[in-house]
This record gives sequence, C-alpha cells and structure tokens, in this order.
Amino acid sequence: MYFRNNIFINNYGDLFQRNKDVKRVKNLKEAIKYLKDEKKINNVYYANLKFRYNVSKTDNGFFVKKINKITKKVVEETNYDLFANKHGKSITYYSNNKIHTEHKYRHGKLLINSKIYNPNGTIQQETILEPTKKITKEYNKNGVLIFKIEKDILNDKNKYYYMAEYYKNGNKKFEGEYLNDKKNGKGTEYDEYKNIKFIGNFLNNQKNGKGTEYYKNGNKKFEGEYLNNQKNGKGTEYYEDGYIKFEGEYLNDKKNGKGTEYDEYKNIKFIGNFLNNQKNGKGTEYYEDGYIKFMGNYLSNKRNGKGTEYYEEHTCIKFIGNYIDGQRCGEGTEYDTNENIKFIGKYLNNERCGIGIEYDKNGKSFMSCYNKGEQLNINNNVILNLLSNNKNKDKNINTK
Repeated sequence: MYFRNNIFINNYGDLFQRNKDVKRVKNLKEAIKYLKDEKKINNVYYANLKFRYNVSKTDNGFFVKKINKITKKVVEETNYDLFANKHGKSITYYSNNKIHTEHKYRHGKLLINSKIYNPNGTIQQETILEPTKKITKEYNKNGVLIFKIEKDILNDKNKYYYMAEYYKNGNKKFEGEYLNDKKNGKGTEYDEYKNIKFIGNFLNNQKNGKGTEYYKNGNKKFEGEYLNNQKNGKGTEYYEDGYIKFEGEYLNDKKNGKGTEYDEYKNIKFIGNFLNNQKNGKGTEYYEDGYIKFMGNYLSNKRNGKGTEYYEEHTCIKFIGNYIDGQRCGEGTEYDTNENIKFIGKYLNNERCGIGIEYDKNGKSFMSCYNKGEQLNINNNVILNLLSNNKNKDKNINTK
C-alpha cells in the first residue's frame, strides 16, 4: 500500500481517500445498502477464500471488481444498478490480463450484444442486436471471420435465417438462407478470390432447383436445374467467352435425353440423343455453315448402325450405309456431288473391302475388287467366278 495525492492505492489497485478506513462487508447486497446509506463513503469490499470484491459508487449505480487473492489479478469487472442487478458492461479476463468476454446487461437481463475473445487477444465470437435482426459472427484463432449469422427477430414464423461462411483468408465462401443449420433456400457460393461460383437454390446443404454456375471471369458456365447437388432436368452449358456450348436434358449430372451442341462460333454441331454424356440413338451432325454433315445412329459417342453422309458444299448425299465404332463397316453406297452412284459394295474400317460395283461418269457399271481401300488388278471374269463360288458355298451351307 502506498500514498499519492491524498489517496492511497492498495495491493489490489483500488483507490481510497487518505486517512479513511476501508469497510469490509459480507456480500454485494450489504455493500450496496451500506454505500447507499453512507453518502460520504464511496468504497467497500467483501471477500471469500479465493476472491476479493471491491465495490465503488458510480453515477448510475455501482462498480464491482473481482480480484484473485493469490495472483492479485483482476478476474472480472461488472456494473450494477441500485438494486444489485447487473446493469451495463461486464468484462471477464484471462490469467494473462487479456479480455475473455464482454457482455451487456439491462437491470439483470443479459442483452444480445456480446464479445468473446481468444487468450491471444483476437476475437472469437461477436453477437450484435439490431432493430430487426440478431447477428452472430464467429472467427478463427487469428481473428479472421469464418461465419456470420443473421436471424429475423420480428417474425417468429420465419424460421429461415441468413448466414455467411468465410475462407481462411477472410474472403466470403457462402452467403444465403439457412434452416436447421443447413443451407436451405437461396444462396451464393464464392471461390477464395471473391469470384462467384454459383447462385441458386439449396435444400439440406445441396443444390436443388434452379441455379447458375460461373467461370472466374464472371461469365455463365451452366444454367439449369439441380437435384441433390447434381444437374437434373433442362440446362444450358456455356463456353468461357459466354457462347452456348450445349443445351438439353440432364440426369445425375450427365447429359441424358435430347440435346444440342454448339461450336465456339455459335454454330450448331450436333442435334440428337444422349446417354451418360455420350451420343446415343438418333442424331444429326452439321458443318460450320449449317448444312447437314451426317444423319444416323450413334452408340457410345460414335456412329453405329445405319447412317447418311452429306457433302458440305453441294448439300447432297455422299454415302449411305452401315457404321461400326464411327467407321464405315458393312454394305454401303457412295455418291458423287450430283448424287450419281459411284460405288456399291462393302466396307471395313472406313475403307472399301471386297467385291463391289463401280460406275463411271457416264453411268456405266463395272466390277471391282478392293483390299484395305486399294483396288486389286483383277479382270471381270475372275470376279464373276469368285461371286459364283461364293453363291455356291452359301447354297451348300443352307442345304446342310
């Protein structure tokens, strides 16, 4: 204890008038009653085995400082009204003298506004009451905001509330509506660099209903319908420059059903059916100028079955026949640009193979034989004998 300017300071850091004894009381209520009755006395104290409580008068009530008797460090500082109810600010401290909590009271009732700190002094949680909503913020150990929750306090029927999540760098990760601690309703997702990733509807933390995905440059990436976090229903994909890439039907996050593909210059590439992101069933390919390139059947993204090819410049038939794994295989017919028959025969791996009939410019036909696309030097008599032998073999097989 030591004196300074007619007051003394004890080991607990309390200020008292000189030559005045500090009265000890039993508890807070007795301290307040005593200070009310003794108008000239401004300070009293009470204590237990662990703590000492210094009580002093204020303009609106009383101020209590709770001190650890062993460490001599302040544990709590709280304001009270004239009736011993907490009123105003209340602060608790860590053993390292850093603030632990800050709360506000109004005549004994804890108000919404409060702050909680980490031992290193950074904020951990903050609650703010505004006229129409309650705001709660949560921070990581470094004091970087990670959650922000806003709840409507005027409409009790509205169980939905606003919430925002944040990345470690402090940038927003998500903001939108929540219900039962899950994303429910409208929401917006961001990447770590503040770019919007998705805007749409959520149900139980998953994308459900209409939504839009975005590229980092802000252009749309996909726009359509979702179910359980996957693309389901009608949707449209875009190139990064903003032009449409695909529009059609989706199931389980894949192209399924009817759809249309476009190139980067807005030209239609393909119209047809899809199965699990691949062309399957009937479809039509197009040249860049919009004319038909191919019309037929597909399997696993390749031409399979019957199909028709077209010339680009003359918009007339180029080939009619069968395909396997995207190549001409089996019987087929080639045409010239005037739609005159050029060749009738068989194909293997996209090349003429075996015996066929060719036509010259005057329409005259002649027999020919091919191997891997190369014409063999065989005269017509030999070819006819081969055909005859093949027919006889077929008859014998049928007879047996």
